[in-house]
Amino acid sequence: MNKRTLIKAMTAAALLGTIALPAQAATNFNDIDGSFAKDAINKLVESGIINGTGNGKFSPQGQITRQDFAIILAKALKLDVDHAPATASFSDIPTTHYAFKYVEAAVQAGLIKGEGNGQFGLGQNLSRQDMAVLFTRALGTDVTGYGANLKFSDSSSIADYAKDAVGAAVQLGLLNGVGNNTFNPTGSADRASVAAVASKFLDTYKAKQEQNTSSNPPAAEQQPQTTTPAPAPSAPASTATSSSSSNGSSSESYTPVYNDTPSYNDIPSSEADRVAPTVRLLSVPTITLGQFVTVSSNELGTVYLVPFAQEPSSKSALDELVSSNQAKKAAVATVNAETLLSTEGLPAGNYKVYALDASGNVSASTSKIELKLAELNSPTVSFAEGDLITLAYDEPLDLNFVPTAEDLTVTVKDGDVLPLTHEDITVDPERVEIKLPQLMQPGQTVIVTYSPKQADNQIRGISGRLAPSFTGKQLTYGFTEKQSELQEKLTSAKSTLDSAPIGTTTGKYPQDAADTLNTAIEHAQNLLSGTETTYAELDSTIQELDAALITFQAAEIKPLQPSLVTNDAFEMKTKGIDTESDVQILDSEGMDGTSDSYNTRNIDNLLQISRGGVNESLRYNDAEGAHYFEIVDENDAVLGTVSISVEVETPFAFLQATGPHGMVVIPTSRVTVNTQAALVFTIKEEGREDVKVNLPMIIQPAVQPQP
Repeated sequence: MNKRTLIKAMTAAALLGTIALPAQAATNFNDIDGSFAKDAINKLVESGIINGTGNGKFSPQGQITRQDFAIILAKALKLDVDHAPATASFSDIPTTHYAFKYVEAAVQAGLIKGEGNGQFGLGQNLSRQDMAVLFTRALGTDVTGYGANLKFSDSSSIADYAKDAVGAAVQLGLLNGVGNNTFNPTGSADRASVAAVASKFLDTYKAKQEQNTSSNPPAAEQQPQTTTPAPAPSAPASTATSSSSSNGSSSESYTPVYNDTPSYNDIPSSEADRVAPTVRLLSVPTITLGQFVTVSSNELGTVYLVPFAQEPSSKSALDELVSSNQAKKAAVATVNAETLLSTEGLPAGNYKVYALDASGNVSASTSKIELKLAELNSPTVSFAEGDLITLAYDEPLDLNFVPTAEDLTVTVKDGDVLPLTHEDITVDPERVEIKLPQLMQPGQTVIVTYSPKQADNQIRGISGRLAPSFTGKQLTYGFTEKQSELQEKLTSAKSTLDSAPIGTTTGKYPQDAADTLNTAIEHAQNLLSGTETTYAELDSTIQELDAALITFQAAEIKPLQPSLVTNDAFEMKTKGIDTESDVQILDSEGMDGTSDSYNTRNIDNLLQISRGGVNESLRYNDAEGAHYFEIVDENDAVLGTVSISVEVETPFAFLQATGPHGMVVIPTSRVTVNTQAALVFTIKEEGREDVKVNLPMIIQPAVQPQP
């Protein structure tokens, strides 16, 4: 599709935009309520230009690939997608690909190009600078020279091919920076940003079409006149169009082609133009020196930016102002299109713009345009010492302009204005210094105001940029140091939490302890990012974070510590009548409130398990195959197990049996009062080697039956 076809397609899109389209069913995305682009997203979805990602989501932070952007562009411009070529232009977008017809339509319209080697760049995310290129190209905007207007701190990172497009997109309001005076040209454009820019693009294009329509009303029908073509100039070349003469013969109407400033000798005298051109101001009426003034003229020729007090009425008068460096001029290469006028080198003041056509006719001027000096950025105000405040600016300062004590005031918060003298204020190339009459204490706040009374004393940079006035800048002595202290504590706390294992076993940290520390960390982070944080808040948060960190470190799960409750030996008897020598070792539930006896012993009176100084409970597990006591904490969580065995030199001297609440130790006939034996408690804990505790036995003779 050639350029003329593209223009027709775009015009059709604008006209169709005024027709009531059948809206899609309203889609209530559940993830865009907080998005800056919510209205734009809904607008484009209802127009069928963009869709959600399924499951009621739009995924505003999702990335846009090059092929999906081609779809959006083709739908927005209503390009012809029904007559795609039979052969794919790119090897990575075959005819079977879902985006094939949209990519081909955008390629034929001259909007999108590949990346070389026959590749389109399938799956690659669309960068912000490429989004600017594609939208301004689709808008048909001549972006030449707009890159000079860019003031982003990362402007040098914008690719050369995209600089002018980014500048134009910013000036047209399609794109903005991303904060901190940056544009992030290579950052990926997310779905919300693309929707916002696409919506602005459609509004801008519609307004541009309406402007062109109002600027070019249909001309009254006239009879063609016969003209004699003028000799072709040596440069630049002219074009000729056919027209019919009154006697039916054919002649050529001469139309010069302008590459820069037009030559006024190229117009045949028989077609001398007596109608003055019309010039329109497109940019805002207040321009910072160094930026461009944007205008349009309805005729080819030249536009002039001149002082408002001047009244030039001829080409020579206009050019004389330019020669004396009082004015600027630029060639009008396209009628009713944006033409940029430089302001570099002009003094601040009021100006206006005239248009001059190829016949030397001078237009009426535009309204007043104010060119103002760029201001320095707002200063960084800080304490250098307890009695010294500094104002640091973004360029070296002119030492000839020193503010007075009337221009700068320092007030103690909830107190008096500090008395300053002219000698207390000095200017060096790096900063303005204010010497205070007293030493501030850490946490003490002052309020600094700069309101210049005389231009001769106004702070300015070596470029002439003036320092802006400001009021109410609060400054707390020691605040920066306290911020740094909190940041160090925060970094330490985050590192500790990130490296700490969370769990319920030895060497780990409980989840509730981690949650408590994380809450303190989040509070500290919010405080550091706040704009109204006080010194006292920083100080108290440091203490709170310290306490939370200490508490967390103390919450580390300590190993289980077993210990014998008694130093007495475990009494057993030799084999007696029936079960009189058997001993049951039970948990507290099995004892049912009774005291120990020879035949029933409470395990709690034999062995104690503690963790971090807290005694834990023992509960018998009578599940099949278990045969051990569980170690449980106050929350009924199982921390480990205790199993009991008998260590004895004589094989089969003791037998063991189990019951619902414990186990039974049964002596056999092999046991004598001389048998050496011990109860062995084996403590098992996850992540730790088994620990064994021995309780020696003492063997007493059982009462023997009478013969």
